[in-house]
Amino acid sequence: MSMSILAFLMVASTVFGQAAGEEIDAIDPDFLVRAPVSQEAYSWDLSVRGLNNGRLPSSVMMSLGGCELERDAAYTMSQMIEAAAADGVTLDAAWCYRSLPEQRSTYAANCPLVDMTHTVMDPLTGFPVIGDDGAPVVEVLPPERSCSVPTATPSKSNHGWGRAVDFAVRGRSMGCGDAAFYWLQVNAADFGWIHPDWAQCNRATREPWHWEYGGLQLLPFPSLLAPEPIVPPANME
Repeated sequence: MSMSILAFLMVASTVFGQAAGEEIDAIDPDFLVRAPVSQEAYSWDLSVRGLNNGRLPSSVMMSLGGCELERDAAYTMSQMIEAAAADGVTLDAAWCYRSLPEQRSTYAANCPLVDMTHTVMDPLTGFPVIGDDGAPVVEVLPPERSCSVPTATPSKSNHGWGRAVDFAVRGRSMGCGDAAFYWLQVNAADFGWIHPDWAQCNRATREPWHWEYGGLQLLPFPSLLAPEPIVPPANME
């Protein structure tokens, strides 16, 4: 776990006890709330140990149904899969850890180099410059990467920390209208898993299938901010 829960509770007990004018010796476990530490893949605990994105040793990895993840992420994922199954929902973690070579090949496949051109404009008239052949003069520019789907550059993908998963539903990428996606929206945070802001369904970069382990902490009180109600989509499968 990313932080010492015992140390956290000791500090919280002191703070709240002093605020109430009395010491709190213990906190009822029934009032502890499970919540993610971060709203993106939590990697601080790995980096401070000298580990690198895409180069995680086997000693910190665990296989979960053929899907390789960092151990903390795998453990919470297994709990989440079991909880979903109890509710009649199947979570298929299809794409998980990506080594640095795998990140490079994925980036090359999704973001190939594309030749770029530029029509030369006359700075005085603002019109295209016409060549001797009667056609606008076109300047060839250095090729640029063009991504068919949002893809992190190698060593920057959270899949490289073993704390990101792409879910599938019946052999395809999970969609915003799938029952499994709705279940994750409601329950994933209890296991430390989050859907990054950039991947939300109302974004141009939406990836409903992409979820990340944000670390897991226990809080001795519920959030003071009530979450907005989640309404299942009409086309849920």
